[in-house]
Amino acid sequence: MRQLVIHMLDSDLAAGHRMKRIAAEHMPLLIAYDETAFANTLYQSLDVVLVCDLFRLNRLHTGEVLRSLPDAAFQRSGIHNQRGRLTLAEMVALYVHHMDHHAPFASAKRTALGLAPIGTKGPG
Repeated sequence: MRQLVIHMLDSDLAAGHRMKRIAAEHMPLLIAYDETAFANTLYQSLDVVLVCDLFRLNRLHTGEVLRSLPDAAFQRSGIHNQRGRLTLAEMVALYVHHMDHHAPFASAKRTALGLAPIGTKGPG
């Protein structure tokens, strides 16, 4: 769970930066990072509560940035070194899906730990 939570923050931080670059720059180059290397090197002792706070705040900030853009900005593109050309609209969709992609894994982990699945309340 620690790795998943921290991965979600790192991924969202990278995505927010990429989205802002697409909105502000002409056809920026968007570089991937090695998620496994990050997890193996950086995630062992980070404060998960702080990570969750940062994730929430980053999502709020990114939402504010995206809402401030004109509709035409969502057709602007960048070049990802692994995925190729991506519009801002596609980047937003990828990161909405990213959360949905990982939710079943997180729920299964919580269940295995005897905790209530995501989106439900435990006993009592």
